[in-house]
Order: sequence, then C-alpha cells, then structure tokens
Amino acid sequence: KEGGIQVRTEQPTTMQDLKDSYDVSTGSLELNLSKLDLPQGTTNVRARVGDGALTVVVPKDVSVRVEAKANNGALGIFGKDSSGEDVERSYTQEGYEQAERRLSLDLSVDKGAISVQRAD
Repeated sequence: KEGGIQVRTEQPTTMQDLKDSYDVSTGSLELNLSKLDLPQGTTNVRARVGDGALTVVVPKDVSVRVEAKANNGALGIFGKDSSGEDVERSYTQEGYEQAERRLSLDLSVDKGAISVQRAD
C-alpha cells in the first residue's frame, strides 16, 4: 500500500521471477536468492530501501560482488560491519572475474541497515 510500512520478502527461484531492481520506501525487504538458479555469466540485481532494513541472502555456490551504500546507517557484508554516515562498502569475492556464475549486487539504504549473507 502507498505510504505505509512495507515488509516484503522476495524469493525468486528462476530468472523469470527475478526483477532487475527492488524498491521499498519504508520498511524492510528481504531478498532471498539462495534458491535462485543463476545462468553462466553475470547477473545484476539492484535493491533500495529508503528507511528501514535490506537483507540479501546469496547462494553458496555463486561468486559475489557487492556495492553497498547507506546515507545514515549500518552495513554488514558477510559478517564485516561498518556504520555511520555516508557509509560505502565494495566487496568482491576472490576469483570473481574467473567464476562461471557471478552475482553483482547494487544495494542502498537512505536510513537503516543493509545485511548480505550466504545461504547455509
């Protein structure tokens, strides 16, 4: 609904289910990609939350690159945390360029927290 707090969980399993970008103005977005069957090459996903929490779960057998940005908040990328104002983190998994299947995440929150974790 417009203007309300949204709590969204997205769990795409096929590339047809996967959107290019996800956007929540206020609330939380959990993007669970753990069951996503990624093709060879690079898959780009963008997600933004205005005020709230953004959580992304990535598949365990895919190489990941993350660009994360919080104007005011906290970033937790695979267990490494940073917080404050204008926090930015770039993370590229070792061997990313040579990997067969790559996931490139472009994540941002204005005010809140971003968490990126591996599926168990």
